[in-house]
Amino acid sequence: MSDIKEITKGTDFTKLNMSKINWDLEFNNKPYDIYSIKSHIHCIGSRCGDNDRWCCPSGEKPCYDNLIAFNGKAPAWGIRYEQNNYYKNKWSGQSIEYRGMAIITRNGKDFYGFGARDMDYGLARAQVVLVQLQEHPIAFHYRDWQEEVINRKIYYCNQPAIIERICNIDKYGICVMIVPDKEHIDKFLKPAYMMSDDSLCEYEDEYAYRVKDDILTDNIYWYRD
Repeated sequence: MSDIKEITKGTDFTKLNMSKINWDLEFNNKPYDIYSIKSHIHCIGSRCGDNDRWCCPSGEKPCYDNLIAFNGKAPAWGIRYEQNNYYKNKWSGQSIEYRGMAIITRNGKDFYGFGARDMDYGLARAQVVLVQLQEHPIAFHYRDWQEEVINRKIYYCNQPAIIERICNIDKYGICVMIVPDKEHIDKFLKPAYMMSDDSLCEYEDEYAYRVKDDILTDNIYWYRD
């Protein structure tokens, strides 16, 4: 069992072996940087499994005055469900309808959502989606996770492609724009279900050179050299 050894005024920071952890921590709407300092233990046991983590306001040099023991979660994930009524006027008929949204939050901000008219379904599926995000090849818990996505080489529908940009990150989901990898193919082939339909000539312009899709789609295979 490790003995507690906290940061003190006499701690010589020039001799500390500190490693920065890239988790996206926010506290009181302010970003913080996390450090692992193996030689300094702030508690016996930890709910997070490690008791050598310390944090300070992002961009500041760690020192006695700004370091605080870190035993929290980064980022802080959450689930919210919203339901509202709306007015519908169709074919000369008027009615009040309802709709619902299940939303995954990250550090208190809307991060990924989907439509769900029923609350039980929305909350149940949201738990599954949250696991998908936490176990995804992209490290969504990192502060710079977007750098892993943009210009990443992938396979899209088994075709070599590149993620050009992220279109949106909000309650309606996370969408990415995908283009063919010109080193291998000039354009995307028609999906199999379109192959026998010659009337879909507009596919050439609308989908062959740029495709927008959800970041959690099964059409993306994330590992490609």
